[in-house]
This record gives sequence, structure tokens and C-alpha cells, in this order.
Amino acid sequence: MNVLETDDKAIRLYEKYGFEVEGILKNDKILSDGDYYNTILMGRFNG
Repeated sequence: MNVLETDDKAIRLYEKYGFEVEGILKNDKILSDGDYYNTILMGRFNG
């Protein structure tokens, strides 16, 4: 699951369902405001 670092609601929801941060893509996205943002890579182990 990939989520923009500014989407706190989504990050909390994924964590609630057992997802964890697996990595960060630095300055991966540029938005209409002209600033760069990180993409958070989240995953869940089904074991």
C-alpha cells in the first residue's frame, strides 16, 4: 500500500489494520503547490 506522507488519516487507518511502514520514497511526488512529498510504503505480514 502506498500513501502520501500528508495523509495522516489513511496512515492511521492502515496501522489500525496491521499495516506497518516498510519504506519511504523521498521526494517522490510533486503536487500542484510545487512542493515535493514523500510516499510511505506500507505492508502487512499475513503469517
